[in-house]
Parts: sequence; structure tokens; C-alpha cells
Amino acid sequence: MSSSPIRIRRTHPTEWQRLREIRLAALADTPMAFRETYAGGLAQPAAYWRQRAADGAAGVAKVTFLALRVDPAVGMAGGMRIDGPPARVDVVALWLRPDVRGTGTIGRGCSTRSSAAGTCPTHSTRGARSRCCSTGTRPVSPRPPPG
Repeated sequence: MSSSPIRIRRTHPTEWQRLREIRLAALADTPMAFRETYAGGLAQPAAYWRQRAADGAAGVAKVTFLALRVDPAVGMAGGMRIDGPPARVDVVALWLRPDVRGTGTIGRGCSTRSSAAGTCPTHSTRGARSRCCSTGTRPVSPRPPPG
């Protein structure tokens, strides 16, 4: 595991290939945590990924963050805006590469200040769920597995 610091930032609209790469890694590693299958994500055209990156970067209805170590993405988180009352952002996707888990990255990404009024996904891996929810978010009901 590299000792380079991990930084978390919102994705940029031009990073659709990086977003695709990390999302596919997440789908392959933890398929039960997402509403999409690896095969479904892999089959999506470039236009889909470009739009997903643009929407996540804009942060209007949803937002996407990447956890980066130098260049490669080592994780991702996505949130959906829920209009009040109270208005909040719910964490709906959260994933880290296995070699980065347990490093405190989720705690930095799901800070109490930014997510106390939001929720965390109960359908994610147990470790991600407990770390996210320990920051002040509340759990939400699990999603049905992808069909």
C-alpha cells in the first residue's frame, strides 16, 4: 500500500473515464452495494459516463466525489440531494479499494459537519456503513439487489 496522502474532491466533468474505471472496480468488488451490475456498467456508452461525470460535478441533483492518491482513483462516493424539510444530501454510493480500507478515508469524506443531516447507505459493505454512520449520518433502508 502506498503512503501517499489521499485527497477527496468533487469529480470534474472531464473525468468520465476515471469515474468509469473506479465505478466498474466498485461494481466488480462489491456488486451487492449498488443498483447497477458490473455487466450493465461495462455496457454503457461513453456518452453515459460523460453525462454521469458532468452531473456529479455540477452538484445540483447529485454529487460525486473521488478519493485520489496522486493520480489513480482509490475510491468514490456519491450523494443525492433531497429537498427539505430539511434539505440534505444522502450518501447513496460509497466504495474504496480494499488496500485503502481502514485508513480513515471514509471518516474524512463523510465528516460530521458535511453529512450530519444526511444519511448513509445500509446496503454498502459493513465497514463502509459503520464508518460513514459513525460520523453523524443516519442509516437508510437497503436497496433491492440489481435484477
